[in-house]
Amino acid sequence: MKKFATVVVTVLIAASATACGADDGGEDGATQLLLLSQQTPFTAPSYFAEKLGYYDEANLDVEIRAFPTGTTALEAWKSGIGDVVYSGAQPALLNYGNTDGTNYRMIQIATRSEPPLILMANRSITSAKDLEGKKIATRIGSTSEWWLQRYLAHNKVDTSKVEIINLDSQQMPPALEIGDIDAFALYQPVGWQSQAVSGDKVHQLADATEVPGVSDLTSYGVRPEMIEQNPEAAKAFVEATKRGADYVVAHPEEVGEFYATEFGANNEDTVRTIALFDFNPAFDEDAVSMMQDLVDWSVEHGALTAGFDINDVIWTEAAGQ
Repeated sequence: MKKFATVVVTVLIAASATACGADDGGEDGATQLLLLSQQTPFTAPSYFAEKLGYYDEANLDVEIRAFPTGTTALEAWKSGIGDVVYSGAQPALLNYGNTDGTNYRMIQIATRSEPPLILMANRSITSAKDLEGKKIATRIGSTSEWWLQRYLAHNKVDTSKVEIINLDSQQMPPALEIGDIDAFALYQPVGWQSQAVSGDKVHQLADATEVPGVSDLTSYGVRPEMIEQNPEAAKAFVEATKRGADYVVAHPEEVGEFYATEFGANNEDTVRTIALFDFNPAFDEDAVSMMQDLVDWSVEHGALTAGFDINDVIWTEAAGQ
């Protein structure tokens, strides 16, 4: 039986739903987990871990509920919904810092790569300086916002002359098409989706390979109680999801067909996006260093009132270092 569903932009729908709870109430004593996620290639490992029975084999009964972005999923998470949440590293760390670490521990890296972070713009914008006086959309509080701000600073763009607005991912391509915005900062395959809608009217102005120290790091996290009360379930989730990632890497065409059938995604875009990813779940030195930089940057720019040590956030017993 299919155990995934879509939540349309409103978090009120999610907040009115009943979370499964990380308990042993599933079939054959399986631990029930509600995973708050997205229907993007970034999360293909979890969809295929469910589809291929890897979670079942790990004695986990996982339901996947999809949101437009990880930042939106975390809004539901803060209301008490969900047992596992997928998001970008930046919104996960902001959530941790702004809730005094009471509702979140990161248990694995989901993806890492520079190219997926992109800046799409209309054809009249050919350089970073052209963004002055323009309106740029991103998802405020996300890794995409961090990438945008780092790009603007790296290129010495006067941000007082740039209007940055908050949109969810599915709103950005049509907004660029009709001229409500001049550019947007997000990730692939949304850039390719925008080109499919607008053709030569838009183009990719930049990607994160152009700014040192910027990478698109995403992660899975759980509530602290799960680690305290049922650490074996957290370990089982990480291992089963890793099996899903190995399958996705080996069978990208099958993943493309699945996403096209189930979610209406473009087959080619899905395959191209998967090729950009490193699915290594470990908290290695590069990942930890980048996340500490995210925290320090967030304090400097007022998104966090105080910094913290990344080692207080991550739980390495399942994914390793």
